[in-house]
Amino acid sequence: MKKERRRNPTKWLKKVVNGKHLSGMDLAEALCLLGSCYQYGWGVEYDMTSVTMQWDNYKRMVWKSIKIPK
Repeated sequence: MKKERRRNPTKWLKKVVNGKHLSGMDLAEALCLLGSCYQYGWGVEYDMTSVTMQWDNYKRMVWKSIKIPK
């Protein structure tokens, strides 16, 4: 793992999420991890507004991917 990712995972996750480098469930997982960084203050200030925003985006992506049988 690159040193940048080990030192500040939030900076790397923001680049990945905002740059649209991932799609589907990989992007959803990155959003969830970014929300956790904001929740625990890992590399960023604690910010519940950002936590809620990231987790809402995660929730929408997961629900879109769920296939409900008819």
